[in-house]
Amino acid sequence: MSKIPGKRKNTFTGNQNDMKKLFLFALLLIVVASPAQKYNAYDEGTKDFPSANVLKYTIYSVEYKVGKTRIEEYIRIKGFTVINQHETKDSHHYEFSVQDKEVAAIDSFCATLGYVSSKNLNSYNNQAKLAETQLELERLEIKKAEYEKMLVKIDSVKSERYYQHWEKIRDIEMEIYNAKKKIGKLESVKNMYTVSIDMNDEQSSPTNSKVNFVHMPGAEYVYLFTENPKQGISYASYQGVYLKYLFTKGKSYFSLGALKANGKVSTDSTAYDELFTFTFGQDWYSRHLGRGNNKFMNLYIGYQAGYSIAYSDEASKGIFYASPSTGIELFKNKYFLFDTNVNYYLPISSENRNMRGWRVGTSLNFSF
Repeated sequence: MSKIPGKRKNTFTGNQNDMKKLFLFALLLIVVASPAQKYNAYDEGTKDFPSANVLKYTIYSVEYKVGKTRIEEYIRIKGFTVINQHETKDSHHYEFSVQDKEVAAIDSFCATLGYVSSKNLNSYNNQAKLAETQLELERLEIKKAEYEKMLVKIDSVKSERYYQHWEKIRDIEMEIYNAKKKIGKLESVKNMYTVSIDMNDEQSSPTNSKVNFVHMPGAEYVYLFTENPKQGISYASYQGVYLKYLFTKGKSYFSLGALKANGKVSTDSTAYDELFTFTFGQDWYSRHLGRGNNKFMNLYIGYQAGYSIAYSDEASKGIFYASPSTGIELFKNKYFLFDTNVNYYLPISSENRNMRGWRVGTSLNFSF
């Protein structure tokens, strides 16, 4: 009696179904992992974006501690949020965020702290980037809606086409999320400034010792009024022309010239009627009046020291002298300087009483 064979299990079909499930599982892992990778890539590309407008001040003050206290009090009263702050023995750095309406007041406040040696503004066109990102967000939302409509029309949720559309929607959703985050960042810095103030102690800062050399030759007309002229020694007034050479911006200079007596008396052969003079001088600007950076009316004080050879008809004599001085730069730019000054001529000799007096000068110098 023969055995009737039963139905055999179709192993090929079972293996095919297992392979399909494995493929779908792997596809699902790829879909889930893919958005995370895109998110990280986006974050890496936008670490430094966006930026608020940056306003930087560098200030030198002889009242460093007072200025430091005033800045801290100003920040506290205004309620600004300090982003960064650090200090050394002779400098202090403050960085804080403000609305654009506060910028003018901060500019005026910094001018009262001391000498503002630099003011720099770095601005960013965040408004254009904001509008561009908003348009991109609208485009992405429309694109997502179109894919969602297409997904509804697909019959089988298990088909490969269904998962392709589902994966595309996930990608678009992540792009929408990134666009919204980008808009949020741009909105957060809209009309915002990051203000940076570097307060430095003027007395200890090495920047103040920097010498800026220039080459500005020129000429100076000089008139000397003798305070106590005496027959046989001096005349009431002298006038002449000096060659004047400025060699630092500070300013330091040399001059060389001659003065001749006005109204020389032929019968007085011993009075000094000519003065040949070599001078070294230095001037300093007021820290409260622009430090010489203005084009007009820069006030300064200084000194002159030098050597004069006084001549008469019968003799000559070498005389050292010193002169405290003050003056005003009537006009200047980097090519030209028009200056007037007054100083008190003090000979260091036995003739001091009868030769000292007020000396007035007007000079023109040009960059070479």
